[in-house]
Amino acid sequence: MAVFLDDFRLRERFRGEVKEVQRRKYSLLHGVSNLFILDTSESMDGEGFIQMKEAYLSMIEERMTYIGLFTIRARVILISDGRPTTLDDSDSKCDQHTEGDHSLLGSIAYESRGGKLLNPPEARAFAKYSLCMMIAAEIIGEVPSTSCSIDDVKNILLSSGPQCDITEHDVENVVEILNNRRAYEMFVYRNDDHLEHEVYSERNESLLAPGTRVRRGPNWHYRNQDSNGPGTVTGHWHREGWIYVEWDTGMRFPYEYVNDSHQENVIIPCDEPRILRRENIAVGCLVKRGPDWKWGDQDGGEGNIGAVYRVKEDAVYVRWSNGIKSNYRFGYGGKYDLAVW
Repeated sequence: MAVFLDDFRLRERFRGEVKEVQRRKYSLLHGVSNLFILDTSESMDGEGFIQMKEAYLSMIEERMTYIGLFTIRARVILISDGRPTTLDDSDSKCDQHTEGDHSLLGSIAYESRGGKLLNPPEARAFAKYSLCMMIAAEIIGEVPSTSCSIDDVKNILLSSGPQCDITEHDVENVVEILNNRRAYEMFVYRNDDHLEHEVYSERNESLLAPGTRVRRGPNWHYRNQDSNGPGTVTGHWHREGWIYVEWDTGMRFPYEYVNDSHQENVIIPCDEPRILRRENIAVGCLVKRGPDWKWGDQDGGEGNIGAVYRVKEDAVYVRWSNGIKSNYRFGYGGKYDLAVW
């Protein structure tokens, strides 16, 4: 559903258009909302207004919803030249700006979760974004969980047959989505403390421990959230009896775990190792002491094995078989406390 913010007359016109859509029984009112903010200030007169209208009409043709394992949230789409109106602005229309203030608009996009700054000619390509999301959701299990490249995506698309409607720009968008996949997770975390509390806390020893490898169970009903592959328990959710799983695609979701009654569970433990593609280390890997280990017997003694349940830049979080959890250097300052087992 698109909301047209403008003066009273335009709002009334929009209400009439919505009623007409409902009368024709179109499905535009389902799925995620798009909130359009249209800049109708004087600096947008003339060519600027024409570009805004064309961009708006291109975008409203697209309907967004939840796509595969990606959560598509309501979007705020601002169409503006980015030039603030001041009290000193003249009524004269002779000075028209056809170029926007990219500095202001870029800062707004940067501060937004998954924000993008588009020029008018890119509006129609943006309207195809759901197609790119569908492609990304389909192939996410076949590409590295980090540093996905254009060649990675092209090779997969070529192997699946001709893609007549896929442009070079679409491929770039797919790569961008895959490399920014965490922006499309089910939940938004305010900061690292909130993330630690919700995703990585160990609350109940009767639940699967962080680092445990898992797969979908016989009672699975979450479609393709797992991309039909294995994952790793990262912690216990705040809801009693629920665990958090990071699938090998890098996507994280909470699931209920009914003790050890495997026939009732949506998640069951497995012995499948984490397969690294381009990653040096990843959640689910087994590790041992590395060349720069200096942490005594935190690991329970030399030769013991731990499981990675979180990777954060050059730090790796491990749960050892003795139950101790801590984070270690893996490339930070050129030091490696761990080695992949």
